[in-house]
Amino acid sequence: MAAGYAAIANNGEYIEPTFYTKVVDSAGNTVLEPRQEKRRVISEQNAYIVKSILQEPVKKGTATYCAISGIDVAAKTGTTDKSKDRWLCGFTPYYAAACWFGYDNPEEVVWSGTNPAGQIWDEVMTDIHKGLEKATFIRPDGLVEQVVCKNTGCTATTGCSNSYKEIFTPDNLPEKCQGHGSQTICSESGKLVTEYCSQYVEVKSSGYGGVVPKEKLNLWKTVGSSNSAGSGVTKIDGICPIHTAPKIVDLPVENTPTNTNSNNTNTNTNSNTNTNTNTNSGNTNTNTNTNSGNTNTNTNTNSNNSTNNNATSNTNTNNATTNN
Repeated sequence: MAAGYAAIANNGEYIEPTFYTKVVDSAGNTVLEPRQEKRRVISEQNAYIVKSILQEPVKKGTATYCAISGIDVAAKTGTTDKSKDRWLCGFTPYYAAACWFGYDNPEEVVWSGTNPAGQIWDEVMTDIHKGLEKATFIRPDGLVEQVVCKNTGCTATTGCSNSYKEIFTPDNLPEKCQGHGSQTICSESGKLVTEYCSQYVEVKSSGYGGVVPKEKLNLWKTVGSSNSAGSGVTKIDGICPIHTAPKIVDLPVENTPTNTNSNNTNTNTNSNTNTNTNTNSGNTNTNTNTNSGNTNTNTNTNSNNSTNNNATSNTNTNNATTNN
């Protein structure tokens, strides 16, 4: 037990306990020294947090009689069922000590006044610290200070009226308190207000409490006290369904059709060539008709009243038309 508390005092480093410091011979020569294993078991930051917690019983708890003037003291009392064992374990920046009081064959320890284990611890530690300089536990870097809600143990919000400052490692910050807060309620619906409620009815603001988060998750049950975060007002879910945004009436809008075509070019080109050739013995007729963009050529040859229709040639050329 002493080695466990000493690991906290040694900033998280465990040192294997020993019953002697060294052995010397009759001439004063050292013939034997213990080999004590050392290893880190918790971080320096967590060790300091435990130190700060264990100072509370000495400052205002069950071990106030263990205080030593000018020196930080961390200590914890302990009792087993039916008072068969009494403990006091603690340390200073100089020494760690653990004291047990009881019987080899367990039976109830009866005493009057102060815990007997605590009395022994106090007497011994007070004596061995006489003449030592004042000393405090040194706070290491890497700790974060937060304002905590005393009812829920979570990071306090503006709605938490019972709060205090606490230190944490950065990887173990508590969640934001969900047990307290303020809310504005519509008096007609009893729900959270919308931006339109105040136009119709009076709205009111109030704080709210709730079930402590650990209790809500059934992680533990409080014995002999309330599990409520206080205030007696329940947090309201949902917004007012009565007062909502006014409906917007759509008015007819005059439409003026506008059709604008810019830089559109349509080009149609037909090129057909038809050639008509009629051959009659000794007669040749040629007719040429020219219309804008169209040229038709007909050639007739008559020879001996014999008519041969071999081919028809018509040439139609439509010039490019551009519409803009």
